Amino acid sequence: MNEDVDCSLCVGRLNRDCDLNPERALLVEVISEGPHCVPCEYAIAAVEYVSEFYVSRIEVRVVETKRPADARRYLELSSKHGGCLPVPAILFDGRLVFDQIPGPEELCEALDNALRNKEQSTWTRKSMI
Repeated sequence: MNEDVDCSLCVGRLNRDCDLNPERALLVEVISEGPHCVPCEYAIAAVEYVSEFYVSRIEVRVVETKRPADARRYLELSSKHGGCLPVPAILFDGRLVFDQIPGPEELCEALDNALRNKEQSTWTRKSMI
């Protein structure tokens, strides 16, 4: 079951738990404890703010550690990183990119680099087939 949340800051929708086609978009996950966590809300707002520049190129998920399905995802991501991930945190395709809240320019630069790398690796995989 998907839970879509309208986002007033960006074009499109934030999807809190959906299936993503990794060929289609870069998965951006924001680790959050929930609405009571002010730094978490700032991290979510930062991602929402820049997401309008990346319509259809990124998929944003908020991973709320207090929700059972999201708690499982948090544990899965934490185990891949060898320990508990910080809260808040921002990950691209399961890789920790920010353990602090970035400014818009820093976040856009990181997204540009990640998308460039993803597109190059996708092109390389397709050319090898």
